[in-house]
Amino acid sequence: MIIVHDKDGRIQETLSMYQKGHGKHLTDIGKSFIVVPDIPLDAYEAWRVVDGKLEPRPACEASVTIAGRVISLLNVPPGSTVTASIAGIAVPVEDASIELDEAGPVTIRISPPWPIMEAVHDLEIA
Repeated sequence: MIIVHDKDGRIQETLSMYQKGHGKHLTDIGKSFIVVPDIPLDAYEAWRVVDGKLEPRPACEASVTIAGRVISLLNVPPGSTVTASIAGIAVPVEDASIELDEAGPVTIRISPPWPIMEAVHDLEIA
């Protein structure tokens, strides 16, 4: 099985079936690839290629805490985009904490720069 990737390790294509000599063809057209025994089902979302090996993308280590109606964000990776979805409306979050006017469900989505995985926190504000 072949995994085609870019220079940053992003998986661009997975091939479980291919003609003999396809690796040479990929090399000839300038594509980077590795050969693996199995392709993970979540290859595009959760994996990357580093030094010719398939490895999991690092998890986002940001944490979200609730105190009353205040949501605090800690350890958000620099360069991340953070949004709070309230009643189906996504609102950008630019501060380390936000205070909600009303109780109810809220989803905090932290989208860090590559290769860190996105983190989604589904919360219930009392």
